[in-house]
Amino acid sequence: MVDQSLEGEFGRSWSVAVLAATPQVGASTVTIAAGAMVDAAVGPVGQNVMLMDADLRTAGLTRLLHQWGSAMHYGGGLAGFAFDGAIPLDFRSLEPRLTPMRSPDGRKGEMLLLTQGTPGDPPLEELTNLPKIMGMAVQRLVELAGCLLVDCGSEWSEVTVEICRAVEFIAVVSEPGGLARPETRQLVDRLKEHGLIHNNLLLVENQPTPGGISGAQVEPGTTRNGTGPASTHGTTHPTPAEHALEQGLFASPHERTLIHLPYAPDTVAALYASELPALETPFGADLKRQMEALDPALFYSGFDHTT
Repeated sequence: MVDQSLEGEFGRSWSVAVLAATPQVGASTVTIAAGAMVDAAVGPVGQNVMLMDADLRTAGLTRLLHQWGSAMHYGGGLAGFAFDGAIPLDFRSLEPRLTPMRSPDGRKGEMLLLTQGTPGDPPLEELTNLPKIMGMAVQRLVELAGCLLVDCGSEWSEVTVEICRAVEFIAVVSEPGGLARPETRQLVDRLKEHGLIHNNLLLVENQPTPGGISGAQVEPGTTRNGTGPASTHGTTHPTPAEHALEQGLFASPHERTLIHLPYAPDTVAALYASELPALETPFGADLKRQMEALDPALFYSGFDHTT
């Protein structure tokens, strides 16, 4: 039990599913950078930060974080959890299947990763009860973690639905333009159709390449970089966040978040080299500042164990 007089000094536990509106939009990079920044701030003082790779198409976290972790052991990760026929699903443990993430840059605590598995494991897609398994895995991690980030990739399936039902926040990562892009609006509409749209939806606009992903379209009325209103003959058009309000996706201007991140090849290079993105870089500074604006408790020294 935490002393209530110290409540303001503690952060809190939270969980988020990260969905990509399109492939190669940088959702895995955003997931890792956000988790690593929280871990660097509060990991050394007791906050557990866990990442889960639920992207069945590309296994982005598993690939990107290869250099961060110790050698993955057979029977670990999601495959080990899913195919452990010796123990009923309701009684299987995830703790021994997690891979510790350690960075040599000295700015992190002890982040953990639930990988897809190891080379040679059977493909998860062949399991008929995969949505139930993935949903249960997320629920177990929510119980274990102070902070949990689940990378779901860009493919929509029943697995996506089960994961989103088990977390507190849903983050949709898109190119600049956000809801003005048809593919982003389609994903948000799917969330709405499944009863998953709520006030904890986060819109994250990332710039994965200098000129954007080829073929992605921005509807008229939005600037190319998505960071402000476009003006034509004195007429101001809605920003992506204002589009969301107009479409009834959020209850009020205070119940939606729009995070803008710049093109940052140095960030990807740093993550591959097992280092955090430098806070003085535009990407690092913007991400940390906007995460703090979302919830200052994310970077408190510890978390409230009573939550």
